[in-house]
Amino acid sequence: MNILNPNHTTHNLKIIPRFYPEGDALLELNNPETKTTDTFAVIPVMSGGYMYLSFEGVLKEGSFLRVKLMADGEVVYRGRIFVTGQADDTQNYKTTKDLFIL
Repeated sequence: MNILNPNHTTHNLKIIPRFYPEGDALLELNNPETKTTDTFAVIPVMSGGYMYLSFEGVLKEGSFLRVKLMADGEVVYRGRIFVTGQADDTQNYKTTKDLFIL
């Protein structure tokens, strides 16, 4: 799961894709609460086995989003995003901090 900050307008995702597409891709962000989908054209950048994506948009605090990255009619990546402004370092933010399951 990726964590994004709603206080920023440019967002960066670091993912491990199913395969490495050539050229542009489409990033779909689906909000199950509002039943809306936003689509962004992105240019994937590969480095060290990871794929980096950058897009601009306004995100709502506290929302969970479904992510789907498509290229050449195939799904490159599926995942989730949590949007919070509570952490300065969103890459190290844990949604289960101080939560213990027995």
